[in-house]
Amino acid sequence: MAMPFSPASFDAVYSIEATCHAPTLEGVFSEVFKVLKPGGLYTSYEWTTTATYDETDLEQKRVIHAIEVRKD
Repeated sequence: MAMPFSPASFDAVYSIEATCHAPTLEGVFSEVFKVLKPGGLYTSYEWTTTATYDETDLEQKRVIHAIEVRKD
């Protein structure tokens, strides 16, 4: 939420499964755009559920659980 980089430091910025842990999305994106050079690129990868996710559906719960649980 407080990147230690000067403004306009990067041509590109990315995040991978990180923004969902931030206290506010506004804070995340203000930091991202602070460190991006004008015309820079930002990309992000997050997995999410939608409004159609049904917590009572056992198959849906199984799929979500399989994504969440690390299997080494």
